[in-house]
Amino acid sequence: MNKIIVLKIGICLWFLISGTNLMGQSKTVVQGVVTDSTNHALVAATVVILSSADSSLISFAITDEAGSFYLPDILPGAYELQITYLGYGSFAKIFTIEKDRKVFDFGKLSLEKNSELLQEVVVKAEHVPVSISNDTVLYNAAAFKVRTNDAVEDLLRKLPGIEVSPTGEIKAQGETVNKVLVDGKEFFGNDHKIATRNLPANIVDKVAVFDKKSDESVFTGIQDGQDEKTIDLRLKSDKKVGLFGKLAAGFGFPDRYTAKAQLNSFSSKMQLSFIGNANNINEISFDSDKNQMGLGNAVVVVSSGEADEEEFVNGKNTTLSSGVNFNYDFSKKSRLRSSYFFKSLKNDVLENTKSNFYNADISFLNNETLDSKLKNLGHNVNTAFEVDADSSFQFRMINRVNFADQNNFFLANAENFNFDGSVFGTSDRKTLNVVDDFGYEGNAILRKRLSKKGRLWSLNMGYNLSSQSKGDTLENTIVDGNQRFITNQQQNYRSKNYNLGGGFTYTEPLKNDFYLSSYLRLTQDNENISKLFFDISSGQAQNISQLSGLAGLSIVSWRAGSNLTKQTEKYHYQLGISAINMNFAFNDDETKTSKSKFFFLLPQFSFNKSDKNSSILLRYSGSVKEPSVSQMATLIDNINPLFIYTGNKNLQPAYAHTLNLFFHKYDSFYFRNQMANFSVSYVRNSITNARQTDEFFVTRVFPINVKYEFSALGRYSYSSPFFIPKTKITATTEMQFYNGLTSINGLEVVNNRYISGVNFLLENKKKDALDWSLSYGYDFTYSNYQTKIAQNLSYASQMLKLHTAIYANEDITFGTDLTFRTYSNEQISTQNALKFWNVFLDFDLGKKKRWTASLSVNDLLNQGLGIFRNATPLALIERSSSNLGRYGMVTLSYALSDFKPQK
Repeated sequence: MNKIIVLKIGICLWFLISGTNLMGQSKTVVQGVVTDSTNHALVAATVVILSSADSSLISFAITDEAGSFYLPDILPGAYELQITYLGYGSFAKIFTIEKDRKVFDFGKLSLEKNSELLQEVVVKAEHVPVSISNDTVLYNAAAFKVRTNDAVEDLLRKLPGIEVSPTGEIKAQGETVNKVLVDGKEFFGNDHKIATRNLPANIVDKVAVFDKKSDESVFTGIQDGQDEKTIDLRLKSDKKVGLFGKLAAGFGFPDRYTAKAQLNSFSSKMQLSFIGNANNINEISFDSDKNQMGLGNAVVVVSSGEADEEEFVNGKNTTLSSGVNFNYDFSKKSRLRSSYFFKSLKNDVLENTKSNFYNADISFLNNETLDSKLKNLGHNVNTAFEVDADSSFQFRMINRVNFADQNNFFLANAENFNFDGSVFGTSDRKTLNVVDDFGYEGNAILRKRLSKKGRLWSLNMGYNLSSQSKGDTLENTIVDGNQRFITNQQQNYRSKNYNLGGGFTYTEPLKNDFYLSSYLRLTQDNENISKLFFDISSGQAQNISQLSGLAGLSIVSWRAGSNLTKQTEKYHYQLGISAINMNFAFNDDETKTSKSKFFFLLPQFSFNKSDKNSSILLRYSGSVKEPSVSQMATLIDNINPLFIYTGNKNLQPAYAHTLNLFFHKYDSFYFRNQMANFSVSYVRNSITNARQTDEFFVTRVFPINVKYEFSALGRYSYSSPFFIPKTKITATTEMQFYNGLTSINGLEVVNNRYISGVNFLLENKKKDALDWSLSYGYDFTYSNYQTKIAQNLSYASQMLKLHTAIYANEDITFGTDLTFRTYSNEQISTQNALKFWNVFLDFDLGKKKRWTASLSVNDLLNQGLGIFRNATPLALIERSSSNLGRYGMVTLSYALSDFKPQK
């Protein structure tokens, strides 16, 4: 830990010394005010400083609400000032900054609202980096220097107001970007990183950033609060037709390989793209970044509550995958959007899980080692057929199909023991698991405008089907004291779920920009499962009737409601209420069909106020979460004989109230961003798992309804240019609180959890020659029990990371990642420190620089470990898994480019 502190101090001193040297140079602030001919300020005009020698871009800014611009850190020399504003003439002027001049003030500069220029100098379009029109920010890609083989993601990193994280997540004006389009069309569905990490930057003409309204909102003209921050990559006119892409292959040590292909064929009506990936270096998706290898494929996750344990890649993975994206415009009125994915995955992993379980009378520890070998084969097809017959009629047909086969073999050893280390129960398991999955989802939507403006109706129908068949062959040996139990079973499991639903909505315009929408929806959900258990210890299958059985759940729901909407140019609010009537019919082998009815009133309210640089959203809603058939079926799951799961046929739906407050403000003048959100949730009849441990320390887990569950989340983020020139800092803090109930051995347990964290990121803004970032994060979790079944507990983790990429010249890039992780010691663990180090070196080759050679070493220190921690009302759990560890790679790639003029 002392080494990490010394490293922190050393890195910070290096940056401070570098910043001091930069600040020691003589630099000038260029400023002024832009107005129209009537002396009114022009907001969001683009101001550019170019070198008079070669017209290269030096700096630029967007005027603020007073029409002011401010361009700091300009060195002495000869320059050209250019100003543009949509609908006005342009301005250009040559000027010179003398040495030791602190401020160069242009005073007021007036633009005429016509095509005549104040100076007889034409402003070249390629020098205007940013323009703002209504709600769209438009970046001119030509104004930002990229290298021959840079991807779109490298271009986005250079655009002011856009942030790209090392993992490829994008924020624009401080908001998360969820969708990336290519010439207005989806590219491989909703995975934006496939576009940003695979398409070349040199085909992009403009990058448009805007809030994309939902399909329904665009048609109706009524805001529904479902806007998504979106980036549209608008291609150059000479790059819209032709064949382009990239091929890559690499080999490494020990016994590592990778191969990738990405091919695109574009025309005026069609976008056809293919992507392929084969490797054994844990790249299981198409959005991996060769220059950002993360933590050596090892991850530390600190979580709370019902966490997703599959949020990191663990073990050793061999992947073969491919995808096809096909978009075709039949005409201006009809079009097809489609994609297909195939994936074959082999995963070998060795895991160790340590758990601390709390009981009223005695707490105990569990330690489990799992050696798993998984094979997974899957297909996914998505299609969307869109018709806009005229401005008053719209039709959408959306289909999704997926099917998968899985084969999993694992060996497991588990021990229950006291805190003094004495073992009182063990289990050895050998299991072969075979699964077949199928799913289909189809939705049809009709929308029709009527003669009166704002009057319209819509009809939607949907059908979902999913089925799964699973077979487990298991052999379990349990030792409890001096007793030994052996089970040898074949378990067959089948499930089939289908959902059929439809709804009708009618909207009537009222006075003063009010709209009243009323709707009626009907859905039917059916879930069925069957389990057949056989004892095969004698060599012949004998049915185990007490474990086998069937269960079914049918839920018919009627929902009716109305929403009153008011919208103006700047704000939108909605008040509504709906009533839902649910009819349950449940049956299993132990119970004849039991029927029950539930009725809920679900109020909702939302208020949204926004302008170009700020927004505030307040939303309240009620919702219902019904139990699944697997939660209600009293069928036993004894795959792990020390932890047996059964359902609860008396479960009722959970009723939730949720309040969200979101605030965002972005200063396009100083590029400062603030974002805050707060949410509170109260759930009545919440469904949670309870636990019953018997005298042999065999634990039975089953779902129950509890009186309530309460949670709250607060998060605040601030980013701004830093006092060190040409750097930016981002600070984020987050706090969570959870208060919930469960049952342990029949005793009601109240658990409170407090989770807090802070993160700091310091990075340089100008990334032409050097791209560096330094980040630090700290997370802390504290959990206590009002019912004294166990002592209070807390744990913490810290992370320090340095990322550097040096662009030595046009052809050579060198980079390294250093990551340090520490996490505290607990009853189930000891304090650990993990150190990850990755390096890479890229060379662009050939006259046209289409070839690139890459050398890389991943996890140089060979840590090869993944950690997952989770605190719940029942237990504290830590899971560690083996990972790929150190390997080196040599990769050669070739960029294809064969474009044709448009006809």
